[in-house]
Formats: sequence, C-alpha cells, structure tokens
Amino acid sequence: MYKATREFIKLRQPYSDAMIEVVSVKRIGCEDARFCYDNACKVIDVQANTFIVSGWIVCKFSIENKHTEILQHYWNVDESGGHFDTTELGKIDVEYVVDSEISLYIQKHYDDYTSDVCSSLLLNDDGSLSAMDFLETGTVFREIDDLSTPSLFSSLRK
Repeated sequence: MYKATREFIKLRQPYSDAMIEVVSVKRIGCEDARFCYDNACKVIDVQANTFIVSGWIVCKFSIENKHTEILQHYWNVDESGGHFDTTELGKIDVEYVVDSEISLYIQKHYDDYTSDVCSSLLLNDDGSLSAMDFLETGTVFREIDDLSTPSLFSSLRK
C-alpha cells in the first residue's frame, strides 16, 4: 500500500461511519474517464445484481510535483463482491479506496449540488491537503479545512 493511501485513510476515517479501505479492482477501462459516475450507472442499468461503489483512486507520489493525486471516483461491484471499473484510466498505477460515505451523502443531498463527484485532493509531501475541482473552465485548487463529506462537496453547492 502506498504511504499516501495509508495517510489519506487515517485522515478521512474519522469523518465516516463506514470502514474506508483499499480494495482490489479489475480495470476493464472502456468508458470515458471524465464520466466515472455515469459509467458506473450504465453498468447497473444492463447488469443485474451490480452496484455502484464510491471512493477514491490514489495515484503514485509525483516526485516532480511533490504531491499525490487522490481522485474521487466511482466503479462497480458484482453480486459475488468482485470490484471492477469500466472507466478508462490508461496505464497509470493506482490504488482503489472504498468510501461509501460519499455516495450516501450525495443520495441525501443530490438537489443541493451541481455534481455527484466531490472534490479530489492533492496530498502534498509536507502532509498538507488541497482540494481540486475539475470544471469545464479548467482545474481549480482550493484550501480545505477538513475531510468531512460536506467540505469535500462545498465548492459544488448550487
């Protein structure tokens, strides 16, 4: 497990009633990377007993940029518990972290936000975090006070 993954789980777990943990995911990668939630929804529309999983993909530490990208992401799990991802991520090495608090929150507050995908994160080599939102106009960075679910969605409020 990446050091950044361990650190992220330690920082995020206090804000979740559910266990946040690393899972093994089979990467099928045939759908557009910009639409992970839609990709996961397409699967449950055509494949019985399949569910959407919310969580994160943790990238390898970038020596060049001195940070780790932690991207909020959706994928699927089948009835036997096998996780799989139809979103095309290319050849990058990532670790998948389940965080069901994300999907539970957005289900309750869907009408309050412009997206069902919350801010992604940058974990800097000094241990600080920045939020990162991918907008049509480009990527926007902002400081984040904590990793509570409302904070992760705060920039997306209608």
